[in-house]
Amino acid sequence: MENLLSFVAMPPNSNHVAKLTKAPLQEVIFELFWELDIDPQMRQSHDPGFELAQGVFAELVKERFPFYKRVAPPIPVYLLNHRPIHQFWRGENEWPVVQLGPGLLATNDTEKTYVWDTEFLPVVEYALDAVLKSYKESPRFQKVSLRYIDAVELRDEFENDFVTFVETNLQVRVVRNFEVGGTISDLNLNQVFSLNDGSKLQLVISNGQRDNKPAVVWQTAVVREKHISVDEIMMWISDAHSVTSSLFKRMLREDFYDSLK
Repeated sequence: MENLLSFVAMPPNSNHVAKLTKAPLQEVIFELFWELDIDPQMRQSHDPGFELAQGVFAELVKERFPFYKRVAPPIPVYLLNHRPIHQFWRGENEWPVVQLGPGLLATNDTEKTYVWDTEFLPVVEYALDAVLKSYKESPRFQKVSLRYIDAVELRDEFENDFVTFVETNLQVRVVRNFEVGGTISDLNLNQVFSLNDGSKLQLVISNGQRDNKPAVVWQTAVVREKHISVDEIMMWISDAHSVTSSLFKRMLREDFYDSLK
């Protein structure tokens, strides 16, 4: 994957550290989707290998993720396509979590336990290996995504002015060439960039909450929506992480980034 961030004008922040002490990360989410078949009798999309695979998967991951939760209602499985049904935790509400559903594998983590090289990436690889061993026929993977959700509580001079916070610290300007009789009370900026490998880089900035207090929330995701081989998946996720990590460093104003260390 070459020159994926060629559209970014600013150089990366040279003061980057491996893990920020005051990291704004709320959640990181990896999702892998595979194709569904059409049941000729029911005329419904379904995952034909899921019924057997879910039990095998649970057995394979129980040593490292022994705490189990079902998160879907007891309805026909085909109504839950590409949605999680099963969750596997290290302990009760102990992150990270691995999720499985018909046509879907996901792993989620939060700032408290997230470390890319030693925690999150090995869990993705572990869960993917379990999926491949659970299905008699390897799924036909069709979509993969890596998403980061960050949030910063608004304080001090920005407490009632989230637009100025966005323009100052995230270096994104909100510009109108006309007057409006009021001030912005809600913001949702959404940009999508095409990357060289066919993936899309999504950037969403909005106002929201962190710990029930006003905050600015931004989501950064790399998504690929085309067939991807097993051998390509781990390479893709490493490249996607490089893209999101580099964008995070370029996006944040240097003194604001330093305040998170």
